[in-house]
Amino acid sequence: MKILSRALILFTWLIGSVCSLSASANVSGDVRGVTFFYLDGVHQDFPWVLNNQYDPEVRRKIDSLLNEYHNAGVNWIRILVDADHYGKANENPVPSLSLIQKVNDFMRITRTGGQADWFTIELVLDPYTIKMEDGNKDNGKMQDKHPYDRDKLWYKTWLDNLDYTNLGMVVIGGDLSPCSVQGCDQPGEISESHASWIKEMWSWKEQYYPELNSTYEVIGNEEGINDPRLISILATWIEKNTPTVPVIAASIYIDLPSGSHWVDYAEVTNNTLEAYHSVTNKPLWIDEFGKNIRMDSTTADQKAAYEGFLGASVCWRKNKYAKFAWVGGNDYPYKDNRWYGLVSGFNSNDEPVMRPAWSVLSQYYNLQHCP
Repeated sequence: MKILSRALILFTWLIGSVCSLSASANVSGDVRGVTFFYLDGVHQDFPWVLNNQYDPEVRRKIDSLLNEYHNAGVNWIRILVDADHYGKANENPVPSLSLIQKVNDFMRITRTGGQADWFTIELVLDPYTIKMEDGNKDNGKMQDKHPYDRDKLWYKTWLDNLDYTNLGMVVIGGDLSPCSVQGCDQPGEISESHASWIKEMWSWKEQYYPELNSTYEVIGNEEGINDPRLISILATWIEKNTPTVPVIAASIYIDLPSGSHWVDYAEVTNNTLEAYHSVTNKPLWIDEFGKNIRMDSTTADQKAAYEGFLGASVCWRKNKYAKFAWVGGNDYPYKDNRWYGLVSGFNSNDEPVMRPAWSVLSQYYNLQHCP
């Protein structure tokens, strides 16, 4: 009954009632983020953008997209550098200084002109991993072996040469899985590879870069399974093995059948967050959230997912979670006949055309009071 009452109140607001704004603190929190990884199509991924950011047409699109972010209340931008996108480990054991300079140049764009003093950057640095049997690198085992000297050199080269002007967080490794619902650090499994790497690399970071604002990201919810036990198991493991992390960063993707109501998404989100808080008081940093569009789902499903996720995390929980939507660009066609992008393309004026879910994100990211 309590959830139903909250749902009815929130639904009234979502369908068009006017929420008065004031100068009070934004209820969506201080970190209202999106991930920038694609510009206009899956072929224009971040490696492509880094190489083409100096082209005037590409720069116009980037500037237009940043303006859209700004107007929507986005104040953090998450960018991702995956070592596997830039060569092979035996050929490129450390990043080139030219690559690091391109990342620094892109970060400079985010603080230029009308964006000055507005955006803070989160940089995710992913090491080399082994591809899985299906050829997908996501969540693969680590290539380097303990004590991960090659990975340490790779990270050191990045950390010693980055421009920290508006760089607010460095995430050391993403899509990590030291635990599954079946258990943690299981011999021979991905969880063993990731658990060993996390413990060694976090200890190294704390010893040599103790002042660096940093964490690592775990997969907090298996997309399509929605089992809230996983995030509580992960939080317990993190508290035990890396207790000095300032925040627990996790991806949370809620995927429900096409046609599901936004309240359905809100309830699953609320259950996941409840499970997290049942085992830890450490702040939760939602490093990725979003909803894919598939051949059997629509932009309406994506919009409902954003309504539910943000409705629960912002207004039901009344907790200022840091959060980053995946993904603030056009990633079509992504893979497996699914895509996540909040941008459908760019018009003739090089301005982004946003999907309906973007209006929900903007509404919540600019929100001063919950209904």
